[in-house]
Amino acid sequence: MTRDDIIRMAWMSADYWANHYDRKSKADMELLRKHVAKKFLEIAASEREECAKVCDEQADEHAQLQEFYELAAVETLADAIRERGEA
Repeated sequence: MTRDDIIRMAWMSADYWANHYDRKSKADMELLRKHVAKKFLEIAASEREECAKVCDEQADEHAQLQEFYELAAVETLADAIRERGEA
Protein backbone atom coordinates (compact mmCIF):
# COMPACT_ATOMS: atom_id res chain seq x y z
CA MET A 1 0.00 0.00 0.00
CA THR A 2 1.44 3.32 -1.02
CA ARG A 3 1.28 6.64 0.79
CA ASP A 4 -1.27 7.83 -1.79
CA ASP A 5 -3.44 4.75 -1.12
CA ILE A 6 -3.40 5.49 2.60
CA ILE A 7 -4.27 9.15 2.06
CA ARG A 8 -7.09 8.20 -0.32
CA MET A 9 -8.55 5.80 2.28
CA ALA A 10 -8.23 8.47 4.96
CA TRP A 11 -10.08 11.00 2.81
CA MET A 12 -12.84 8.48 2.11
CA SER A 13 -13.17 7.93 5.86
CA ALA A 14 -13.24 11.65 6.52
CA ASP A 15 -15.86 12.14 3.81
CA TYR A 16 -18.01 9.40 5.29
CA TRP A 17 -17.74 10.90 8.76
CA ALA A 18 -18.52 14.39 7.52
CA ASN A 19 -21.55 13.23 5.56
CA HIS A 20 -22.79 11.15 8.47
CA TYR A 21 -22.56 14.06 10.88
CA ASP A 22 -23.58 16.65 8.27
CA ARG A 23 -20.40 18.75 8.50
CA LYS A 24 -19.67 19.87 5.01
CA SER A 25 -17.90 23.22 5.11
CA LYS A 26 -14.72 23.25 3.05
CA ALA A 27 -12.60 24.33 6.00
CA ASP A 28 -13.98 21.58 8.24
CA MET A 29 -13.48 18.97 5.52
CA GLU A 30 -9.89 20.02 4.89
CA LEU A 31 -9.02 19.90 8.58
CA LEU A 32 -10.74 16.56 8.99
CA ARG A 33 -9.01 15.07 5.94
CA LYS A 34 -5.59 16.22 7.13
CA HIS A 35 -6.16 14.87 10.62
CA VAL A 36 -7.46 11.51 9.43
CA ALA A 37 -4.70 11.17 6.81
CA LYS A 38 -2.05 11.89 9.46
CA LYS A 39 -3.50 9.22 11.74
CA PHE A 40 -3.72 6.66 8.91
CA LEU A 41 -0.07 7.35 8.00
CA GLU A 42 1.00 6.94 11.64
CA ILE A 43 -0.85 3.62 11.89
CA ALA A 44 0.69 2.36 8.65
CA ALA A 45 4.19 3.41 9.77
CA SER A 46 3.72 1.64 13.08
CA GLU A 47 2.54 -1.55 11.38
CA ARG A 48 5.47 -1.47 8.92
CA GLU A 49 7.92 -1.10 11.81
CA GLU A 50 6.36 -4.03 13.67
CA CYS A 51 6.69 -6.19 10.55
CA ALA A 52 10.31 -5.12 10.12
CA LYS A 53 11.00 -5.99 13.78
CA VAL A 54 9.77 -9.54 13.14
CA CYS A 55 12.35 -9.75 10.35
CA ASP A 56 15.01 -8.33 12.68
CA GLU A 57 14.22 -11.03 15.25
CA GLN A 58 14.54 -13.70 12.59
CA ALA A 59 17.83 -12.15 11.48
CA ASP A 60 19.16 -12.41 15.03
CA GLU A 61 18.21 -16.09 15.18
CA HIS A 62 19.86 -16.82 11.83
CA ALA A 63 22.99 -14.93 12.89
CA GLN A 64 23.27 -17.01 16.06
CA LEU A 65 22.93 -20.19 13.99
CA GLN A 66 25.37 -18.83 11.40
CA GLU A 67 22.79 -19.23 8.64
CA PHE A 68 24.14 -16.39 6.57
CA TYR A 69 22.00 -16.85 3.44
CA GLU A 70 18.81 -16.68 5.53
CA LEU A 71 20.25 -13.80 7.54
CA ALA A 72 20.82 -11.76 4.39
CA ALA A 73 17.32 -12.57 3.14
CA VAL A 74 15.51 -11.40 6.27
CA GLU A 75 17.71 -8.31 6.58
CA THR A 76 16.76 -7.46 3.01
CA LEU A 77 13.09 -7.93 3.86
CA ALA A 78 13.34 -5.67 6.91
CA ASP A 79 15.01 -2.96 4.82
CA ALA A 80 12.38 -3.26 2.08
CA ILE A 81 9.55 -2.95 4.60
CA ARG A 82 11.07 0.16 6.15
CA GLU A 83 11.72 1.72 2.73
CA ARG A 84 8.00 1.49 1.85
CA GLY A 85 7.42 4.32 4.28
CA GLU A 86 9.84 6.54 2.41
CA ALA A 87 8.12 6.18 -0.97
